[in-house]
Amino acid sequence: MLGDAEILSRFMLVEGGHDDHNTIRGMFTKVAFHLDKLENTRELSLALTALEEAHMWANRAIAVDRRNKRLMERELREKMESEK
Repeated sequence: MLGDAEILSRFMLVEGGHDDHNTIRGMFTKVAFHLDKLENTRELSLALTALEEAHMWANRAIAVDRRNKRLMERELREKMESEK
């Protein structure tokens, strides 16, 4: 068992973080708390490791999506300005 403090440190909400990131963190935290009720086994350890990896990739996907949207918006603005 990891315990509450360890789970919160691994999946902690970030003050001032983007809402999408904090939503994802909240979801992963709930899953981790649920898993933490299970007997401490190798499978549990692997599940928690996989959960942390999935959490990392989910946050990366959000960051890339936000970046791509900003780039598209900038390209659109530049195109509109060049057409004036």
